[in-house]
Amino acid sequence: MAPALEELLRCALSLHGADTGLLSLVDSEQNVLRASVSAGFDGAFTAAAETIPMGSGACGVCFMRQERVIVEDAETDPVTAD
Repeated sequence: MAPALEELLRCALSLHGADTGLLSLVDSEQNVLRASVSAGFDGAFTAAAETIPMGSGACGVCFMRQERVIVEDAETDPVTAD
C-alpha cells in the first residue's frame, strides 16, 4: 500500500504547491491517526506526528470535526495548544 499512498501524497503536494505533507490513516482500535507517508519533514517532526490521538492537534481535530481546520498562528491557536 505504501507506493500508492506515496503517489497520493505526491499528487496532493503538487496540486497545492506544497513542499511538505503528511498522510495519516485511522487506527480505530487505538482511536488514533497513524502517519503512513510524509515528505519534506525532518525526523523529529515525523517522530512526533507518528501517532496523533483523535481530537488532538490540528489533524486530530480535523478528523473529529470532519472539516478543514485552519491554524493561523500555531503558537496561539487553542487547536495546537497540546
